[in-house]
Amino acid sequence: MNLIKKTCLFMAIGLMPAISYAQKCSALDVDETDAFTKEHVKSGTNNVGQMTWHWKLTLKQSGNKYGWEMTIKYGKHFQDPIKKGDIFYCKLENDKVIKLVVDNEYSPTHAMASDGFIISTYLPKGDMSAQDMQDFSESPLSEMRVMVSGMSLEPKISVKQGSGVQDIAKCIMAK
Repeated sequence: MNLIKKTCLFMAIGLMPAISYAQKCSALDVDETDAFTKEHVKSGTNNVGQMTWHWKLTLKQSGNKYGWEMTIKYGKHFQDPIKKGDIFYCKLENDKVIKLVVDNEYSPTHAMASDGFIISTYLPKGDMSAQDMQDFSESPLSEMRVMVSGMSLEPKISVKQGSGVQDIAKCIMAK
């Protein structure tokens, strides 16, 4: 083998780990096969809304099922649960509206902040269609509306946050 062929071979072998690593999507927190169900599981979480709200939206796929989860923290003492069937509205930059339907009743937990405020936390989740996930992958999230204890909460979604949610959906939809 001449020197050029040897050099090319060593470079190709050396780049193989980097190429295979690059195929993993950096927007996902989980991209693995479940040890028990043997289903491929993908999920990613992104902050949504103002930093002081500490809201997070998770998009996920397990086998051929799609879903979402949220962490909703708010500096107020809410006692009412988020009810099964409640709808969280997500508006995309392309003007499509995705309705995330809550799958169960979720009561809040409470914690006292150092300044004496009570923080209520909800952890709702639900299923979504493949079309909803496809829609998330095609356009950044731009607005949200969530009803909690009769209050309409609309976190301000930054461009970075909206694109981050879109990136997660793109990774989930990639084959």
